[in-house]
Amino acid sequence: MRNLAASHCTQLHCSVLKSGAAAALSVSNALIALCLKCDTTEASWDARKVLDEMPDKDDLPWTTMVVGYVRTGDVHSARSVSEEVDGEFDVHLGSMDMVEKLPSFLAILTACYHAGLVDEGFHYFESMKRDFGISPGEDHYGLSVYARLIDLLGQAGRIGEATDLIKTMPFEPTPSPFGR
Repeated sequence: MRNLAASHCTQLHCSVLKSGAAAALSVSNALIALCLKCDTTEASWDARKVLDEMPDKDDLPWTTMVVGYVRTGDVHSARSVSEEVDGEFDVHLGSMDMVEKLPSFLAILTACYHAGLVDEGFHYFESMKRDFGISPGEDHYGLSVYARLIDLLGQAGRIGEATDLIKTMPFEPTPSPFGR
């Protein structure tokens, strides 16, 4: 079944290229997400080909690649994409508003969590605050960012630091994102 799905992704990719629809950012992004959901190496290659062939990229295709790799358990590739686009990612993030930036950062933090990359996760968190002026608040994404950081510390056995982070959050923690 997976090979059949990957085969269909490859065929769809070819059709999109032939039709010229690949120039539409939304079509290419959807194709990347579809390929990565097939959960095969071949489909991941197709997703990467789509990304590489995109003439203009904003942060969405990069984030889609990271999320797709994390979802399939390919944390190495997720980290590789994150490192590859670090400078380019920062450029695109600079032109976005805060509501658009938080999901991108959350995807990167999720990749760090799955790879056990505590220091890298905090690097992105500090960059989010320092370089982009984002201080996660009590909204869905803000709570999710802090929950992911706490998960990251807990997974690494750094419970004291997780407790300190909870105490220094810029809002009162509620049970919903942190378990009941």
